Amino acid sequence: VELVRLSEGERLDIGAADKLSFVHLIDGLADAEGERVSAGDGLQLGRGEGTSLHFATDGAALVFSMPSPKELLQ
Repeated sequence: VELVRLSEGERLDIGAADKLSFVHLIDGLADAEGERVSAGDGLQLGRGEGTSLHFATDGAALVFSMPSPKELLQ
């Protein structure tokens, strides 16, 4: 788990080829793929998926990464 603090206008890239990713916006407003994301919202990305959060205000997010379920069972 990583706490990321960003300023208005900054971008957070999320996702990894070999991990499942989840981000929970703690504070602020951001846009992801044209959708508004606000405090309390979360995004889940499958293995190999990626996106960016473009912050419209100062904000903070928790970013979680974990192996895919298949990898955990091996």
